[in-house]
Amino acid sequence: MEKQKKIKDLAEEKAKNAKESEKLPQEKKNSIDLEKLPLKQRQFSAQRLGLVLKYFIKHFIKMSAKSYEFKSYAQASMYAQHVENLISFLADLPNEEESIEKFKVRVITVNSDINIYKHKH
Repeated sequence: MEKQKKIKDLAEEKAKNAKESEKLPQEKKNSIDLEKLPLKQRQFSAQRLGLVLKYFIKHFIKMSAKSYEFKSYAQASMYAQHVENLISFLADLPNEEESIEKFKVRVITVNSDINIYKHKH
């Protein structure tokens, strides 16, 4: 009995504290003013940016293929679109023509697989 009374008292106390906290005005948190506190942004070198883009292109191609394998065709198509967008960024970098062609062939293959399925069903 005593244990139940303690639990009941704790529950009542929590309910009372919750009601009191609702009545208190919420403190407004200050936001960060980027004009007063500018962030230093490091620019990627062209070589580093190319490596990052290639990494994600390969990743999204794999994700698209795996999504297709699991018959999630809308998701596979979305990943293929991401690859196409990243390839367009890669095209802006110097000396990436060979990589671009290789990735385009792979994404066209994935897209054709997806389109073949869509036309069958």
